[in-house]
Amino acid sequence: MTYKNVLTVLFLLFSLFSYASIAQTDGEPFVVGNAKVHKVQSAIVPNQIYEIRVAVPGSYYQSPNKTYPIVVVLDGQWNFTIVSDIAGKLSYDGMIPEAIIVGITWGGEGDDPNALRVRDFIRPELPNLPLSGGASAFLSALTEELVPYVESRYRVGDKKVLMGASFGGLFTSYAMLEKPKYFDGYVAIAGSYIVDAAYLNEKLASYAGTKTLKDVRSYLAVGSLDTNETYVQTLNNSIKAAHLKNFKNKHKVFDGVGHAGAEPLAYTYGLQYVFERPFLKLSEQFLQRYTGEFWGGFVEGQPLFPVNVSVAGKGLLSFNDGQQSFQLQAENETSFYWNGVNITATFTGTDKFVFNSQGTLLYFQRVNPQ
Repeated sequence: MTYKNVLTVLFLLFSLFSYASIAQTDGEPFVVGNAKVHKVQSAIVPNQIYEIRVAVPGSYYQSPNKTYPIVVVLDGQWNFTIVSDIAGKLSYDGMIPEAIIVGITWGGEGDDPNALRVRDFIRPELPNLPLSGGASAFLSALTEELVPYVESRYRVGDKKVLMGASFGGLFTSYAMLEKPKYFDGYVAIAGSYIVDAAYLNEKLASYAGTKTLKDVRSYLAVGSLDTNETYVQTLNNSIKAAHLKNFKNKHKVFDGVGHAGAEPLAYTYGLQYVFERPFLKLSEQFLQRYTGEFWGGFVEGQPLFPVNVSVAGKGLLSFNDGQQSFQLQAENETSFYWNGVNITATFTGTDKFVFNSQGTLLYFQRVNPQ
């Protein structure tokens, strides 16, 4: 190696070390877009400050009169960022509505989440799990202090969803059975049900054949490599045996993933399940009223183009602009959507409809009005 080459290598090494040093000393904390942090002193859980992380959707400040569903995520110190990201992508695809994401964690000085989640997420006092036994108090704090705090400061709509994993999954199912219908949807991932299985089974048995959980949706998920898989399956069997009326529950085992690896998958599919859009299978005879040739486009001054509407099956309309054809399914008698693509068509009477593609509106009118 020549003298010049040695100097070059040394210079490169110096540059790398200097860059690493700059990165460590001058880096800025990463902040989730449209997110804020609040601290709430609980009057229910003694001497506990909770931290509430709130992320609002992109349209929140541009739509001052719009309300949004709320998704409450336990263990916000770990799960807030990933759930915010997943929810944003799903709403972009039109799979779920835009939502306010709320991460709940512990905000006191020196708080240890690993210890405090045992206290707050487990109902019975267990000798092998110090601090356990505070789930009842935390549920009261969650429903009487923390969620109302968010509702008082943000434009929260009617629908509320609770999500949790591991001990948080256990608590999510406990909350569903302890305060039925406070939340509309529950996503419980890899729940550690072994620590409180008898109580959960007892609660389910007491609700057997009733409408206690009417209109509630529950999503139970676990990885196939997780040791909790058996306990999740057992709870699912108990739910089936209870024959709860007008209650929907889905059980999913994700192949090839373990305890934590199931979470991103379960957040994705769980959110889609609890926010599942209705598919109304309207008769083909009913749908005939919307068929025919329409003309329309973007805004005044832009060239118009034709769209032909036809029936593609029960609850399905086909839209063809001469270059491509796609099907939309009925959400109700006047609104249709493309599942997985954020495109909707809403009819005003039978002679006009509006396409909405990611907020861009296209107006169409029948060529020969009926």
